[in-house]
Amino acid sequence: MRGGGTELVVVDSPGEEPPRPVLHNDRAPELGRRPRAVEPAIVASAESLRDLGLLKGS
Repeated sequence: MRGGGTELVVVDSPGEEPPRPVLHNDRAPELGRRPRAVEPAIVASAESLRDLGLLKGS
């Protein structure tokens, strides 16, 4: 190690877990949003990952 050999140790401090996020979709129709069908959503996600080069072997 350079510069004096000091080692930094990071330890998580104990405490309460942060609250889990709550997702609300109640206002989606009010905002003009409609959920996508599952299959087209998965295909679109996979195509985006491929186009971004984030898939192994692509």
